[in-house]
Amino acid sequence: MFDFASLNLGKVDTLVDIGAGVGAFLGPALEFYQPARFTAIEMLPERAAYLRHRFRENPADGCVRQLAVGESRWCTQAIHRTLSADSSSLLPVDPQAQNWFSVMPHGMDQFVCDEASVYPMDDIHPLPDYKQIDLMKIDVQGYEGRAIRGGQATLKRTRALIIEVLFCHHYEGQSTPEEIDGLLTGLGFRLDRWLTDDWNADHTVHLQGDALYRMTI
Repeated sequence: MFDFASLNLGKVDTLVDIGAGVGAFLGPALEFYQPARFTAIEMLPERAAYLRHRFRENPADGCVRQLAVGESRWCTQAIHRTLSADSSSLLPVDPQAQNWFSVMPHGMDQFVCDEASVYPMDDIHPLPDYKQIDLMKIDVQGYEGRAIRGGQATLKRTRALIIEVLFCHHYEGQSTPEEIDGLLTGLGFRLDRWLTDDWNADHTVHLQGDALYRMTI
């Protein structure tokens, strides 16, 4: 996980994790920053239930929402689940993606078995009530542009953002690095640095990376 001390964010009172998974980011972030409040958003029901259990005794004022974040208002969409649950998305998986990952055999094989409620970030309680978000993480498997467009008001109140960016074609209709950077720059963010940079096993395919953006306005 990230070296939180090196981010130099100072006091983090409000933390938001979108695409929280099983809390791989949220757990260490809560331990390091000890914020007064946090919100975790996760579309997979079993993972949202796990997050509620895992962080039920955290002293922060916490909220776990079982939702997907997008641009459209109050709709439902099919979840394209993958054997490697971390890669599940609202977008269909590119069949070639399996060739780039070595996490598990058939890890990117997909199937559709349920739906997610999709909300714009700006409409998800309690985010509109936060006067300032000190740190947000977004990991939504190709849906980044839609999440940003549906969360402009919330993002304008965010000091620092860590966002996963896909470089190769993982999903049909995924956001490009250029789209993500253009949207965030238009909201007043600037790219601070890359925190991770992932390649395939033989270092021939640039897969993804985690970028740190800071609000400049």
